[in-house]
Amino acid sequence: MTDTVPQPNANQQAAIRWDEGPALLLAGPGAGKTLVLTERVIRLIRESPDDSFNVLGLTFTNRAAEEMRRRVGNRLGRDRARVEISTFHGFCADQLRQHGAHVGIRPDFRLLTQPSDRIAILKDLERGSTAFAESSLPVERKAEVLSRLLLSEGSRAAMAALLPGLPGARWVDDYVEALGRENLLDFDSLLYWCLRLLRTVPAVARLARITYPYVCVDEYQDTNAAQDRILRQICPPPDGNLFTVADDDQIIYEWNGASPERLRALRADYGMSLFDLPDSYRCPDRILRHANRLIGHNRNRMCSGKPLLAVGVSPRGTLIRRHTFASEREEVEWVARDIKQRGVGTSDCAVMARTTKLAELAFNVLQTNGIAACHVQRWQGFDSPGVRFITAALRLAAAPTHTDQLRQLCRSFFEATRVHVSVDSAAGLAEMNGGALLVGFTRAAGHQGAGSRARVLLELVAKQLVGRGDYREFIQRSFESYRSTTLTPVWSDEVLRATQDEIDRWLDVDSRISDDAVSAGPLSQYLQDFELRAGAPEPQPGQVQCLTIFQAKGKGFAHVYLVGLAEDILPSFYAKGGGDEDRRIEEERRICFVAITRASRTLTLSYARSYWRWRKAPSRFLGEMGLSSDIEHPAGIRGNRT
Repeated sequence: MTDTVPQPNANQQAAIRWDEGPALLLAGPGAGKTLVLTERVIRLIRESPDDSFNVLGLTFTNRAAEEMRRRVGNRLGRDRARVEISTFHGFCADQLRQHGAHVGIRPDFRLLTQPSDRIAILKDLERGSTAFAESSLPVERKAEVLSRLLLSEGSRAAMAALLPGLPGARWVDDYVEALGRENLLDFDSLLYWCLRLLRTVPAVARLARITYPYVCVDEYQDTNAAQDRILRQICPPPDGNLFTVADDDQIIYEWNGASPERLRALRADYGMSLFDLPDSYRCPDRILRHANRLIGHNRNRMCSGKPLLAVGVSPRGTLIRRHTFASEREEVEWVARDIKQRGVGTSDCAVMARTTKLAELAFNVLQTNGIAACHVQRWQGFDSPGVRFITAALRLAAAPTHTDQLRQLCRSFFEATRVHVSVDSAAGLAEMNGGALLVGFTRAAGHQGAGSRARVLLELVAKQLVGRGDYREFIQRSFESYRSTTLTPVWSDEVLRATQDEIDRWLDVDSRISDDAVSAGPLSQYLQDFELRAGAPEPQPGQVQCLTIFQAKGKGFAHVYLVGLAEDILPSFYAKGGGDEDRRIEEERRICFVAITRASRTLTLSYARSYWRWRKAPSRFLGEMGLSSDIEHPAGIRGNRT
């Protein structure tokens, strides 16, 4: 099966045909940047059939990486092996697996993905003689500061300049040392250690440059300082074949280290050739006119100033509506009724908000009104006892002397089977049998009076994990045992439903990492790749997506409801205060620009006179779009004052 490839326009074709040297492609919303990237990668490989070099493609989301892998794989066949498409974090994990020993990172490191993991480690550090114990900042604030430090340029001078008055370098040293004792990494320290590896071991950076003489980067405007420095190590200026796609009108992650200045520095340092893609194949002209008016108020723009142009988008059915309400509750209740009355396809519909709180309210109200909806949230790990047991068993098999993992396994085994296994007893039996804690656990559990489900799980651990080391067979048979009606049930119907949902989620992630290389790889690599790809679940067919604008980036919908267009909401209260107000307001304007350019057919903009009992004025962005006058009041809704 092959993809039907649209014919590139003249601007796209020029970028696809670009060969040697650095280049920057400025691509607006819906401009076909994925087409350009994939076609350029395919061309580079096809025009060099006898060469041994590989092409590296870096993206910011698993979803984007998987889409590019699919397109390239369908077209290149066997030659797909010459293309490595990954997220930044995936690339860094691979580098540390192969070469991390040079900086003290063992290849079987475990990846921490939850904010609570970092908080727990910091609380331990606060109780010891560390730099964290000397600060009175709340631990949550320390976690935020630590993230900024790890994502900085990595030098002590940069850390000192970033947070004057705080011992930033000591914080980083204490934290990464604590992780290292347990062979742990988190998302931020993945970048930190990869940058440190490339800087301190020049041979590793040189090998990457030889392996990947062509590097393509999607959404460069979202890079933080660490990601930018990693790129410069593997594809150094001024002559590196670095092909980047960016849009300075969509820089909305400054809180995570993105910066308009970084995009300018990239072009200057590399002397990049510039390509412009102002044509939008997503948004109709009526929506783009308002988007151009809005973003035109930003003075700090790098682009050539060309307005976005609608190409091949039928204006038929295009509708822009503006509504005002008395409160946030009336606003989202009207949205729910309107979706029902219009009969729009729910899979093609999204409700967007600047804040998680407002997006969550919309989700709850839509569900209450009988509308299938999903609230896109960060993955928080597995909750059902059976799947938690599988996860704990795999982690202990990968780290056989890790006492904390034994503790997690004993806890999840009790939750799944109601059979208590003492950590001390399991550890003692492990010491008598070579030190492997998983062996000690199976023997300690075997001494207990166990029901059928517990016996099945123990047999699977002993036979598949301990005996054969076949983690895939262990996963599959454990799932089968949970579905079996021959076992004595110990879970409620609610727990059984949750277990099946999480099994389906596991299998979905597994299907995305089950290529031959990973299938044959060690358990530690499987767990690392699983954690890297197990982000927010994809919506089910027929669900309205309720999400923040940040989560909507990179997506498109036929029908968009943008709620909360009020001062202190969008733009946010934080952006309006403090020192550099213009810079913050420009980012808020870009956030609004991203939201309205997600729509391909209808765009509904709304605000309330009060949010959570605080009076608010209409957002200035409505006026800048030319939509502040003639605010409509839907039938049956009265804008009463609070």
